[in-house]
Amino acid sequence: MMLWLCLKLNRLSIEVLSPKNKNSIALAIISNEIQAKVVAFNEKAKEIGIKKGMTLSTLNDLTSEIQIHRREKSKEELMLEAIANWSLKFTSQVTICQPDSLLLEIGGSLKLFRGIDNIVKEVSNYLSRNYLTHDIAVAPTPLGAQYLANQGINAVIRNIKSLSETLKKMPISVFDNSNRSISILSKIGIYYFFELEKLPKESVKRRFGSQIFENFEKAVGRLPDPQEKFIPSKKYSISANLPFATQNYEIFFERLKSDLKKTINHLLRNGIQPTKIKIILSERNKIHFTKVIFIDESIGDANHLISRISNHLNQINISKPLDSVIIQVNQTRIINPESKSILSVTQSRKSSKTPITQVIKNRLGEGSIFSLCPISDYRPELAWYKTEPGEDVSASTVNLIRPFWLLPVPRKIKYQNNKLWIKTELSILEGPERIESGWWDNQEVRRDYFIAINRKGSLFWIYREFEKTKNWYLHGIFS
Repeated sequence: MMLWLCLKLNRLSIEVLSPKNKNSIALAIISNEIQAKVVAFNEKAKEIGIKKGMTLSTLNDLTSEIQIHRREKSKEELMLEAIANWSLKFTSQVTICQPDSLLLEIGGSLKLFRGIDNIVKEVSNYLSRNYLTHDIAVAPTPLGAQYLANQGINAVIRNIKSLSETLKKMPISVFDNSNRSISILSKIGIYYFFELEKLPKESVKRRFGSQIFENFEKAVGRLPDPQEKFIPSKKYSISANLPFATQNYEIFFERLKSDLKKTINHLLRNGIQPTKIKIILSERNKIHFTKVIFIDESIGDANHLISRISNHLNQINISKPLDSVIIQVNQTRIINPESKSILSVTQSRKSSKTPITQVIKNRLGEGSIFSLCPISDYRPELAWYKTEPGEDVSASTVNLIRPFWLLPVPRKIKYQNNKLWIKTELSILEGPERIESGWWDNQEVRRDYFIAINRKGSLFWIYREFEKTKNWYLHGIFS
């Protein structure tokens, strides 16, 4: 008999950022889109009146007594992976269900752990120790367990008949969250699945589609619902030892280059991509230096990755002779078959832009290159944030004239003989554009912006503060 345990982490996006103090202050998490919206909040924020889907401007209008953080999906994914690794003690069939749930098939583990209650208790205690708010449900089907946990029903249902009776009492939005369908059905007094079931099935399918009924059929085991099995990351280690100590890294690298190439090629052939590599240098078994390399881009062949490792080793300033080097592949991911190409990594259109960013990182170090992503804020200095090169950013554009080069701190402009000067006399071409914003977070700006040109033809973005001072400032440069 198959039994599925679903654990749902109700506030994962908050608790990966503030686990212990999650309710000490009002806290809201917003999405990473240009038009950012609230995706999660804690109890203190709920008391203020914060709701999911609120825009950032609405949030700021409502209150200033709240901490706002952008969602960090990578931390959420790492947390889910860590819990999945721990869950393998109960079963080999573990599935990560994005964005905040896991499924464990525990039917074959009941005898070993002396019943369902012991497993549920141990899982709950583990999550509580890690300050994670959760719901746990057990059902004969994976989707049935998910529906129970999503609705906050912490129950153990052992048979299909009882599961079916429980699911029929749930709102139809559980099985299909199409707003149009739910709105129309609610107007005719249909809110729950057992009410929908009384209507002619084929007529409902023609008008609203078959998704509601298909999901219910999967949840009660009448339709197949295969689950993707979680495969834990394997660790690989290659080492080289010398009978003498040296400061020449190339001697180390030549000793392990062949084994390293074989290991990487073996991983790539099996559809596994190295994502984190650690270099450990030591002398007489005492570690003197470690270096971690993160690989974001797709690797076409072993030579590309070996070149990266070589560049990193070349940057290491070895202050004393060492006699041992270990290179570990600490994290991996499964390569998506759809992303594979018969072209080489240098020919692939998709990856053609990544090598140059990696070359810069290799030469100048992590953090030397980044992309800019816009934020919905009128204040120029707060209207953007840094993100990793290659991350998806919105294609939305803003129909405003803005300089490409923004000064980190606005610089006061010279004013003499009733004229503005930046090397030569300035003339105003366009303006004013008034920006008045930020009263809610103690970073208020009240400025009139102008586009100005000097006698050399250089264009500048300048402003003066109104109602405060007559001083003028340079904030950006067009050319």
